[in-house]
Amino acid sequence: MVSSDATSVSLSWQPPHRAYGIIRGYSIGYYKSANDDDMTVIDINQPQYRRYSVTDLQSYITYQLKVITALISR
Repeated sequence: MVSSDATSVSLSWQPPHRAYGIIRGYSIGYYKSANDDDMTVIDINQPQYRRYSVTDLQSYITYQLKVITALISR
């Protein structure tokens, strides 16, 4: 995480050290809480982009965020 405010969070990440395929992009998934099964997923289909701002979040809610690497098998 790079920064956050009441309704957004800015993320930055590095590609994995050892990717078991060709990186085709990333997905950012986030939940409102640990018990929530409804994950919102944002696909970033350009591997050179490694920053993203998640916006329109609700104030005073705890979110869990994940950055997932999308690979093409070698």
